Amino acid sequence: MKKSLLISYFFPPKIGGIENYLKNLCLKLPEDKIIILVDKTKGSEDFDKNYERIVIRQPFFSWRFFKPSWLPLIWKVRKLVKDNDIEYLQFGHYFNAVTVGLMLKKLFGLPYLVYTHGVDTLIPQKGWFSKKLMILNLKNADYVIANTHFMKKKIMELGLFESQIIIIYPSLNIKAENIPNRENELRKKYGLEGQKVILTIGRLVKRKGQDFVIRSLPEILKKVPNLKYLIVGDGPDKDYLVNLAKELQVEKQVIFAGPIEDKDILKFPYYHLADLFIMPTREMKGQKDIESFGLVYLEAQAQGTPVIIGKAGGTGETIIEDETGLAVNPENTKDISDTVLKLLTNDNLKNEMGEKGKRWVTGTFNWDKQVHKLTNIIDQPKIIKKDKTGPALSIIIPAYKVNKYIDKCLENIYRQTFKDFEIIVVNDGPDSYLSDKIRGKYKDIKIIERKHEGEIPNQASWVRNLGAKEAKGKYLFFCDADIILYPTCFEKMIRVLEMNPEYDFCYSAFLFGRKKFRALPFSHRKLKKLNYISTMSMLRADKFPGFDENLARLQDWDLWLHVAKNGGKGLAIQDVLFYGPMRKGGISKSVPKEEAKKILFNKYNLNHE
Repeated sequence: MKKSLLISYFFPPKIGGIENYLKNLCLKLPEDKIIILVDKTKGSEDFDKNYERIVIRQPFFSWRFFKPSWLPLIWKVRKLVKDNDIEYLQFGHYFNAVTVGLMLKKLFGLPYLVYTHGVDTLIPQKGWFSKKLMILNLKNADYVIANTHFMKKKIMELGLFESQIIIIYPSLNIKAENIPNRENELRKKYGLEGQKVILTIGRLVKRKGQDFVIRSLPEILKKVPNLKYLIVGDGPDKDYLVNLAKELQVEKQVIFAGPIEDKDILKFPYYHLADLFIMPTREMKGQKDIESFGLVYLEAQAQGTPVIIGKAGGTGETIIEDETGLAVNPENTKDISDTVLKLLTNDNLKNEMGEKGKRWVTGTFNWDKQVHKLTNIIDQPKIIKKDKTGPALSIIIPAYKVNKYIDKCLENIYRQTFKDFEIIVVNDGPDSYLSDKIRGKYKDIKIIERKHEGEIPNQASWVRNLGAKEAKGKYLFFCDADIILYPTCFEKMIRVLEMNPEYDFCYSAFLFGRKKFRALPFSHRKLKKLNYISTMSMLRADKFPGFDENLARLQDWDLWLHVAKNGGKGLAIQDVLFYGPMRKGGISKSVPKEEAKKILFNKYNLNHE
């Protein structure tokens, strides 16, 4: 694994979701492969001494009278990179200093990634320059990490390719045996004996929704009079919430417990004593403030406590709705009160939902599973092969009259950064000189001999299908013999497919002569109108339907239309990963294009779209 430097303004002992996320994530990376650079923080000595990773603290914004104040960070980071053999930069959240990563990438080719959490990407969008700078920094990052599908969608709205965005969920580090049983102690402390308890743990701000829970209490108390609402946390809205409870005459039922330290051993006993956890977060549109996830929902479910979330932001990804938790309109007190009563008046439902939540969260949101995605980004992708003896990738090269070109093509395949592949050349001559030439130079290439039978109707399709029948890889890549691949082509394509198992194939931008063909985002509707995906794309072997052997031209268009018709999806990569051709013309150029189009139009009803 490449050694990386994490740069973050937010890190413990500061308290918050980003801080917790980065602390736990770094602990799952090999100790000798991660160094953490953070802003100076008072009282950090004890934390750094006990934290099992190297933490370097330097002032991030050291220029007081010049802008941008973070500019000296460039030299600080550059020195750390040189002194510690750093190969990869990680930015723990988005802030303008991510520009440091862009500069070092342009100057020294140092790759970088950026974690995004929600508010960190919303605040820069308030100003046009800050927004443009953010888009520039994110688009040039090798990867952007989103903490939810909700955040992934928001990042894509800025113009980033889906293949560039990876989801790494906030997760839990829970050892139940280390959590003390303090339920009776806390019930006595807050006067909760014999009471039903609903709980919120969170900062006291309007986005968290404690005010609407308080507004719903009068209705809930009519049916559950022995109810207490325990609010844990502090924030600018405390006086507003206290006064609201008095105004509604429920101040005796609302208990403000104050803040507690953000440690599992201190927080989890509160979940134990609660009948349910509720935090109906809402979007504060004017303030660009929204909950992108909500780790507290996972913590509650992990302790067997059912949860109620607000339908806003990315909180929907923290539950299986109606199975492990319930969702409410966060600004509708009747919906909130009805949903709370649904659980408080049905112990069987409450207990069943709690047990399901516990199983789901502990199985899904664990750091080992999430960090595997990160190591696949920073390191070579680790491929789960189709079988123990086969390669990860099969490269199939149809060869007809390519003596002048195939050497250069093969040389660039062997220069790939990803090495776990087999090469199958289908010699469509057969041309004994070509086969002898390949065998003499490349001992491990498999050659299939076939007598050339003309271009109509079965030339290229038949040849490629012959190669595919012999392939043993999990992935297939059909490579023309006069194409040059950039060194990271296979690594980038395989990584994208490994990180996105719901997609069947991926494709990239490329150069055809002097013209650049951009990789358009995948759309079945657009594909029916335009052939914009090259044959030189990567496909899961078990999703390959075969080339249509009745087509002598436009076989690539037919292949992707066939896959899409069966429900398959492709993922576009913005990078240019190959160029060509080295020769003019090709094996199918003598076949009339319009004739092939007519076949496809009838086959897929393209003329009706």
